[in-house]
Amino acid sequence: MTMKIRTILVAGLVVIGLLLILHIFISHLSSRPVIQFSTSAGFSYGQFINNGASIIASQGDQCNLYIWNVNGQVERVLTKLCEVSNLNSLGQTLLLSNNTLLIREARSGDGDAAIFDLTNGELITQFPGPKITSGMDFDPIHNRIIAGGQNNTATIRDAVTGDVIQTLQGHDQAITDTDFSPDGNTALTASRDGTARVWDVASGINLQVLRGHTRPVLSVSVSPDGTQAVTASEDGSVRVWNLSDGREIWSVGPATPGPMRESARYSQSGLFIAAGDWLTGSVQILDVETGTLLDEFDTNGNYLHRGLAVSPDDQHVLTITDEGVFLTQIYPG
Repeated sequence: MTMKIRTILVAGLVVIGLLLILHIFISHLSSRPVIQFSTSAGFSYGQFINNGASIIASQGDQCNLYIWNVNGQVERVLTKLCEVSNLNSLGQTLLLSNNTLLIREARSGDGDAAIFDLTNGELITQFPGPKITSGMDFDPIHNRIIAGGQNNTATIRDAVTGDVIQTLQGHDQAITDTDFSPDGNTALTASRDGTARVWDVASGINLQVLRGHTRPVLSVSVSPDGTQAVTASEDGSVRVWNLSDGREIWSVGPATPGPMRESARYSQSGLFIAAGDWLTGSVQILDVETGTLLDEFDTNGNYLHRGLAVSPDDQHVLTITDEGVFLTQIYPG
C-alpha cells in the first residue's frame, strides 16, 4: 500500500470518527429532557421556590396561580385571586417569605399589587404606595422591594408597610426591570431609554450609567458576587458590565436576524448566563467570563416571556412561552 493511499485511508477514518461524534452530540441534544408543566396560554411570569423543589407561575387574565413540583405534578392551584383583591390580572410574582407572595398586575393593569398567603390564596393586604408598572426585586436582608413605577422612576419600599424609602430618578423613559445587589446596598434599573443605571440605595445617588445598547434595555441582573451585571436589549445583544466603573466587559450580538433579547439571568453559581430571545423562543447559555456559547436550545413555542429562570442547582432553565411552561435540562460545557 502506497503512502498516499494510507494517508487517504487515515484521513477518511478521522472524518468518519468526527461524523460519528457529531451524530452522537446531535442525538444527545435532540433527546434533551424537557418537562412541560402546562399547555395553556396566558402564563407570563415564573420562578423557582422552596429551594428549587417547586415552580410557581402566574396565569395573567385567568387570575390563577399554579404551583408544581419539578417533576411536573401540580401541588396546588390558587384561583380567584383577582376576586379577593383589586387586581385585574396577575403579572410578576415576588416571594417575600416561604408563605407570602407579592403579585403585581400584568402590563395591561394599572399598577396595583397585593400580598397573598401562598398556602391558601387568601389576601393578606393590598400593597400600598405608588403604582408598580414594571420589574420588581426583593432584598431579604433589609426587607424591602424595588419596582419600576410611574414617571420614569423606580421606588424602594418597605416590604411590609409599603412606605417609600427611596425614589430613583434619572431615566428619560419608562423603567423595564430592576434588581438588587446581593448585599442590598446597590440597586440597578433598566429602561426603554437604552441604558441601565446603578444606584446607591441609601442616598439614591446614581453611581453609574451603563451605555452601549442601541434600543430599549429589557432586563438587568446582578451577578451573585455583586461585581458585575448583565443586560439584555431589544437590539438583540447581551452585555456584561463592571459595576465599579460602568465599563462594558463583553457583549454578544444577535444570534439570529431580528432577535429581541427579553431576559438574561445569572446562574446562582455565577458560572454562566442564560439569555432568551423573545421572538424565536431560543435560549443561549453563555460563559460568564467571555460570553462564549456553551449551550443552546429552542423552547417549545415562540414569544419567550420574562419568566426565564435558572434552577438553584444550575441544571435546568424555566421558560414560559405562548405554548406553556417548560423546564429544560441544560448542558453548559
